[in-house]
Amino acid sequence: MIGQTWKKANKDGSPDRRFNNNYQIPAVAYGTIRINSKTGLNEEYLISNPNATQAFAKAFALFSEMIPKTAPPKSPSGPLAQGPGDREGPGAEVAPEGGRQ
Repeated sequence: MIGQTWKKANKDGSPDRRFNNNYQIPAVAYGTIRINSKTGLNEEYLISNPNATQAFAKAFALFSEMIPKTAPPKSPSGPLAQGPGDREGPGAEVAPEGGRQ
């Protein structure tokens, strides 16, 4: 939680006095993780813990560096075999962003 605001607020952030049942609500920060690939994967997740978002982004970047960028074996096995467009590894990008409210 980064602060509080009013359910009905004026432009300057003060409570709108036209509403007698106006109450304060928490203002929170979220982290954003975007994962996309050349083959059409396009995912975006809002994470309620911005610090965990940063830690995940760093861990995923290290993971991506460890995966070889070479072509997969000629005879793929199992349900996780890569398609013809994924010849360069996962190609996913994780972009954390803080400050969403």
